[in-house]
Amino acid sequence: MTTEQQTKLDLLAPVTGATARKIYEQAQEAIKKGTLPAEMGITRNNSFLAPLEYLYVVDGYNVREELKDEKIRMFADRYKLGLYVPPIEVRAINGRFQVIEGHHRYHGAHLAKEEGASLARLSLVIFEGDENEAVLRMMNSAEGEKLSPLEIAGGYKRLINQGMSEKEIAAARQQSTIQIVKMLKLANASLAVKALIRDGSISAT
Repeated sequence: MTTEQQTKLDLLAPVTGATARKIYEQAQEAIKKGTLPAEMGITRNNSFLAPLEYLYVVDGYNVREELKDEKIRMFADRYKLGLYVPPIEVRAINGRFQVIEGHHRYHGAHLAKEEGASLARLSLVIFEGDENEAVLRMMNSAEGEKLSPLEIAGGYKRLINQGMSEKEIAAARQQSTIQIVKMLKLANASLAVKALIRDGSISAT
């Protein structure tokens, strides 16, 4: 252990709380008194717990066209067993929370409650960003499940309609502008062509 590390440990001696909240409060108090440097403070993120009833989803908002029943089932079982489920990302609107990322988890929680689970509160985290960032968040996450080419194309078209340029989308998605243009062509294909892609008759390429 270096001398610097030992010095920092010595400074932390007054912080003895037995809960995360108490440790945070004691550290903040020590910083205010000047006995602990600011860089030794603990930051709190925007996570919290709230009853499921506060949450809602907007039809058609999710970039994914269809949710997977098996994924909903998996999250429902985890909620019922009291196992860890990642927080659902939401944004506050008119006294409630719109789901931005975590649609499978949201529906899994509802299924768990319908089957008798006691879910007092869900773990949530506040999404901070505009509409473009919300779409990109859904596309970049998709709860571990890859989006289909049509879903990706639809997401890009939504971003274009919201004012982003092809170049900006390419930078945000770490892809070439040519790739974005190709996907936008797919987004603007006829309903008949999209139907053929969905049933596997033709490939998206």
